[in-house]
Amino acid sequence: MTPQQKAEQLGIVFEKQTPGYLNLCIRSGNQLITSGHVSTLKGKLGAGLTTQEGYEAAKDCAAKILNSVWNAHGTLDGLRVLKLLGCVNSVPDFIEQHLVINGASDLLHEIFGKTGDGFHARSAVGFVSLPTGVAVEVEAVFEVGGGRGAALTRSYSIVLERGPSGLSAYVPELPSILVTGSTVEELRARAVEAIRIYWEEVRVEGEPGAVLEEIVVELRTERPGLAQA
Repeated sequence: MTPQQKAEQLGIVFEKQTPGYLNLCIRSGNQLITSGHVSTLKGKLGAGLTTQEGYEAAKDCAAKILNSVWNAHGTLDGLRVLKLLGCVNSVPDFIEQHLVINGASDLLHEIFGKTGDGFHARSAVGFVSLPTGVAVEVEAVFEVGGGRGAALTRSYSIVLERGPSGLSAYVPELPSILVTGSTVEELRARAVEAIRIYWEEVRVEGEPGAVLEEIVVELRTERPGLAQA
């Protein structure tokens, strides 16, 4: 299941946003950087609000962040979570800010994987107040193309030819790929490597992020016996 599918399964709402005073999620290079997203819950931790209530408020912030990321990028697939900053409206002797911000981290772990693309850096900080009296504010940084996204298997034909200068091969589905070699196995290996490089370049350019996990190739030729040469 992809991160986008997982988020939707968890009930996170993705809806179009109307541009406001500030950009809720901006892209710079291969990073998506969000503004601070505030909880619907208002109040102060340690003065009427419990740690569990703060946890749910942080989770609410993370869900709002994901909606802004979706608006900016069109999908959650192919992203890696780099960093969270969690701000907790709390009294001076409240010391469980980290447990509050776990609400945001746990949601991202569940969607992107705790040991994979969701394994992020984080700061959790207490503040004497936050704008409009909200309980929690969270901001995040994502890497585009850094995530594994969906694992794909792709099948390609490798067409072998023998010319005056020796053996060559091309991939009809990817016209830019043309390789040469002295044996069929060498041609096959070079063609497969060229296909992998092509897919890596697609991901570097920021295309939503499937990873090519397996390449299945079929060798064919117009000349009988050449594929066994």
